[in-house]
Amino acid sequence: MKRIAPGDKSSAFMGSDFSYSDINGMEIKDWDYKFAKENFDLNGVETWVISGRPKAEARKRVEEETGYSKILIWVRKDNFIAVKAKYWVTKGKKIKYFKAQEIKKIDGILTPLKMTMVTMVKGKVSHSTVLVVSNLQYNLPVQDHYFTPRRMEQGL
Repeated sequence: MKRIAPGDKSSAFMGSDFSYSDINGMEIKDWDYKFAKENFDLNGVETWVISGRPKAEARKRVEEETGYSKILIWVRKDNFIAVKAKYWVTKGKKIKYFKAQEIKKIDGILTPLKMTMVTMVKGKVSHSTVLVVSNLQYNLPVQDHYFTPRRMEQGL
């Protein structure tokens, strides 16, 4: 079993192109955001394009935790889902591209069922990962015995 240090969110999630911060999200309060474009047509869908940089006082910590020095996010105006993103990776002069597709309503919650992350180095695809979600259910009852120390440590 590999333990993940609380601050090590920049590591690859299960060997993929996604990092733990991509999966779990980033602290909004640590970033400065501004509109790069308030109206952008992305394949017939209106989006906002939002640019983000770590706040000056948190820059070093945020870059170490997330692995990113800058982000650009396309957010759909009709459902507020981030459907595209570009991440500037602090190490290795890499750029990562994210895309969310096949957005469906599951148990009343809009959910991207296919997510792609492509890692580029010097303008060429280094590798990519496609995450496909299937058989997803929300708001299922969770029993207390799932949260014993043993189950939490072993992931049972």
